[in-house]
Amino acid sequence: MFEQIRGLWIKQPNKTQKLTSAERFTAHKYASAGCTFGDIVSYSYMGDVVGAEGALANWEKWETKYANNGFRTISLDDFIEAGGYGEDISSLVGARRNSTEHLILHALRYKGLPTQTTLFDVQTLPHGGFVGKYVLPSTRD
Repeated sequence: MFEQIRGLWIKQPNKTQKLTSAERFTAHKYASAGCTFGDIVSYSYMGDVVGAEGALANWEKWETKYANNGFRTISLDDFIEAGGYGEDISSLVGARRNSTEHLILHALRYKGLPTQTTLFDVQTLPHGGFVGKYVLPSTRD
């Protein structure tokens, strides 16, 4: 994850867009916060993760600043893929919203999703521990 984030900072995030240094900084902070939260969510099937609320608040703060610069926000699904599983999302970072596109704040969408129960039961871990099917949360349309 850190190589990718460092890469977003070093190179132009979206090759088709020219970003000011302030926009590049905001894009970097947003991508970093989103990938951190995506990584946390990728482990959420195991139960509550320490620091999740702070990471969500940080992602929400940077998402608002990023969106206010006219950028298209990135779904939690993409951040889970990047932060949790190492997928490259650099082509999504720094993409501008077009004039007809509605603003989507994925952190707020995530807050509105129903919570899921954990997939593990500590009492039955020696015997497999799975207690059901867990579906990762999604903020895509």
